[in-house]
Amino acid sequence: MAIPQLSFKRLEIFCLVVETGGVTRAAESLLVAQPAVSAQIRSLEEWFGAPLFTRNAGRLRTTEAGDRAYEWAKQTLSRGTSVRRDVQELAIGGAGRLVVVASLGIGTYVVAPLLAALRAERPGVDIVLHTAEPGQALLMVENGEAHMAIITWHEQVIPTTLSVEHLASHSMRLIASAEGPPAGTTVTTAELGMLPFVGVPTDVAYNQEIDSQCEARESSMV
Repeated sequence: MAIPQLSFKRLEIFCLVVETGGVTRAAESLLVAQPAVSAQIRSLEEWFGAPLFTRNAGRLRTTEAGDRAYEWAKQTLSRGTSVRRDVQELAIGGAGRLVVVASLGIGTYVVAPLLAALRAERPGVDIVLHTAEPGQALLMVENGEAHMAIITWHEQVIPTTLSVEHLASHSMRLIASAEGPPAGTTVTTAELGMLPFVGVPTDVAYNQEIDSQCEARESSMV
């Protein structure tokens, strides 16, 4: 004989019978006929393979097996509700984990404030920000260590397994002391090369982009 299938609805009816003290009260609460509730309880007893209730002086009481089944049913229903809520939150972006890796400057001054605002908007989301040089950032995304990378780009070879979107371009600005150097309000490319810079290592993408733009400017003026 086939064993009846277990369902959350059947467990809910069973718990209601236990908590209301009888099939009739449970049926009234559910606005269904009493035989429908009785049929659900019989099917559940078949699934467990043991009687869950006894009648004593006209009152319905749980057996020892019924007590054990009731505790299990409550835990199962509670966990089911929790999982369903968690999945719904994930579906709408209200929960889960977001790992972002960014170039140092962008990560510190651009991405961090944006992620802080996102965390305030969606407090259930665990947001992590890493900073790394562009090559390492791309590798972290490719290896699945991060969901996305926001980097300073300078002709890096992007792995074909990743999709790329250009977010913004920014012009460079030279910031200097009012007393100089340079001596005036303008500076030539040659003079620019003589100025003392607070810079970054030559292999960093940001520094490479500065050199590239300076060389392009110098070439255009020849």
